[in-house]
Amino acid sequence: MQQPLISVIIPCYNTADTLEHCIRSVAGQTYAELEVIIVDDGSTDDSPSICDRWAAADNRISVIHKPNGGVASARNVGLSAASGQFIAWVDSDDYVAPHFIESLYSIICSTGADLVASLWLRVDEHDNSAIDKCSPPNASATLLGSDEAINDMLYQHHITTTLWSTLAHRKLYRNISFPDGRIYEDLAVFYDLLGNCSSVAFTAARWYCYRLRKGSFMNTYNRHRCDVLDTLDHLSQCIKPRFIPALKSRCISAHFNILMLDTLSKCQSPEIASRCWNFIKANRAACLRDHNVRMRNKVAIILSYLGLPAMKCIIHINRILKIHRQK
Repeated sequence: MQQPLISVIIPCYNTADTLEHCIRSVAGQTYAELEVIIVDDGSTDDSPSICDRWAAADNRISVIHKPNGGVASARNVGLSAASGQFIAWVDSDDYVAPHFIESLYSIICSTGADLVASLWLRVDEHDNSAIDKCSPPNASATLLGSDEAINDMLYQHHITTTLWSTLAHRKLYRNISFPDGRIYEDLAVFYDLLGNCSSVAFTAARWYCYRLRKGSFMNTYNRHRCDVLDTLDHLSQCIKPRFIPALKSRCISAHFNILMLDTLSKCQSPEIASRCWNFIKANRAACLRDHNVRMRNKVAIILSYLGLPAMKCIIHINRILKIHRQK
């Protein structure tokens, strides 16, 4: 039987030092029917030439060069160009096991799910050899209904909002667009994506290697990190009422995280701290009573009753202990 075409979309911006390894890992997939779409989002380093060289050498690979518009814009361009029956994503500073696509597709075939989500390996930014630590090709999966998957994602139990750990049917992206200018573009669309599913499969297997880069957005703090709060505020305006308790759990987790990052920042913002603290105070009692809220959130909630000054002191102490453990 003819295998369906799977589109792998790689948004790319100034990642020349890791891009070669990323593309090589995707081009080396055991699944044969691939199209690889690299979206160069106005890179100013050697990334464009690396992309062009690979496209010239492999007819499965195409490159779209565009002015810089951000990762959401790059995702939209790649999605519009994709012709595969299924969509996968790989970030240009990461890499994947050779059986990444084949394993995800096998789960979709065995479960009948519209989307499969997996976990990933966190690897050092200079580590190009973590493939040996990846899970073997065959892995079990749990099948969830759409509502169950949305609650699982919002309560942060298993399913995350990282697109690059998923394989999804193309039809799920119909009428979905990533919000230009927003940083947390995955979170902005994941609710709709899961809502379009009849069923979702989750596997704890790890076939994706996520680099912990010191200079990357997710490992630094600036005011754009607060986009997550705006994204969740927007989601609260359109989410179905039955998911509100789960959304509150996701929101309070985000507000604790931003409060922590702001507290540890050299350029603290009283406005951001006040916004986070007011949300925490307003919603902590309901979240504490909710048995589905994960334990780390509940521990943070209990500590919050000591007050904001004590909370900030705990954050600093925790940071010192973490640094000490790493030595």
